[in-house]
Amino acid sequence: MKIDIKKIIPLLLVSILIGQVRLSLVTIPRPANVYIDGEQIGRTPIDQYKIRPGEHQIQIIAKGYAPILYPMIINESKAVNLEFFLNPVYDIKFKTDHKDLTFKLNKEHEWNKQKIKLQIEAGDHELQVYRKGVLIDTRGITVDQPATIRYHLNKNPDDD
Repeated sequence: MKIDIKKIIPLLLVSILIGQVRLSLVTIPRPANVYIDGEQIGRTPIDQYKIRPGEHQIQIIAKGYAPILYPMIINESKAVNLEFFLNPVYDIKFKTDHKDLTFKLNKEHEWNKQKIKLQIEAGDHELQVYRKGVLIDTRGITVDQPATIRYHLNKNPDDD
């Protein structure tokens, strides 16, 4: 049986074009760089980008904002419209006079320096304070602008 390549190629092209979904994506604010499955496809707004149905990883990056990593499954359809609100990141200076404390932000970022500069996403965060591995204080921190946070440990009468 002989295969005629000239007949197969148009069929493959038709199946590829028919099997694609039109993706439109906007961000607030814009512009932002958009990556799908690790490949940059452009800057927002993205209009009518053709994508195959299936699992994809969308990443959105804009200077001064927290990056977004959005796994999604695109089903067969005519179009998918997505809108993302980017959360700002602020420069925060953290200072304390205490030398023997370890700080942990959101149970992830840890430091024991008296002065440190951080970039923190806007929103509510939890600061945990440890002395010799023992949790001694927990505080809520709201970040909504660049700021300096000064930490002072409230003296407990039982510490004397």
